[in-house]
Amino acid sequence: MAQIDLIKTLREETGAGVMDCQKALSKSNNDITKAKEILKEEGLLKADQKASRETKAGVISGFLNENQKIGALLELRCETDFVAQNEEFINLANNLVKQVAQENPKDLESFLSQNYIEDKNETVDHITKGATAKFGEKIVIEKFIRWETTGILTLYIHHGNRVGTLVELEISNMAEEYKQLGKDLAMQVAAMNPLYLAPENIPEEKIEAMKQEYLQEIDQNKPLEVRNKILEGKLSKKFEEICLLKQKFIKNDEITVEQYVKNFGKNVKIGRFIRFQA
Repeated sequence: MAQIDLIKTLREETGAGVMDCQKALSKSNNDITKAKEILKEEGLLKADQKASRETKAGVISGFLNENQKIGALLELRCETDFVAQNEEFINLANNLVKQVAQENPKDLESFLSQNYIEDKNETVDHITKGATAKFGEKIVIEKFIRWETTGILTLYIHHGNRVGTLVELEISNMAEEYKQLGKDLAMQVAAMNPLYLAPENIPEEKIEAMKQEYLQEIDQNKPLEVRNKILEGKLSKKFEEICLLKQKFIKNDEITVEQYVKNFGKNVKIGRFIRFQA
């Protein structure tokens, strides 16, 4: 095989640059198998050299199995938006989050040591370090989460892959009318970033800290009854901001999310929700 054809083949199989392929072939006396090993070793070295660099960009990827009982979110980070928008980078994130859902790693360390689902000869750690060498930027798995439920999960990834959400509905089956509910709730979480489901889910110390903050804003010369009403109003307004059920529904701000959910029957409840943002 001609030298140019060897370089082309090696590039197609590894994704390495022309000069890197040429050097690897030269070192291996045009043995493609050895050249691949050289590129892998050099790629890992380059990845180690980039370990201290900042990852200021990235994407959120999600996976939901067919019956919507298992869902996962993953944040894959890089250094620039240019790489974050690259189709290969996004595909890598999609494969990694699929692996999280299917293989259920207990933590990042065990995940990195797993064999990569798309290439059992490589670990997840080697794949991400190889991506660092290929893209010329530090690539890291920032975080991931996997949920399994007896209810139903809904996944939403916002356009641009910067925000992703999972919402759990405590229902036994995803009837047609619940599909829109799940989608709307996942979009609500993405758009409004609630911190809690309802006021009763806020830790008591957080409530107390809010009260102390708002009391300092209230004129202490007012009667106690008036001050208490003002405090109650301030807390209520804060709950509308940070509690999903108390938020204004994004598709109809004349009702709350709680009122919207009640339209689907008293047996329909929101279990958990989570939001990732890259």
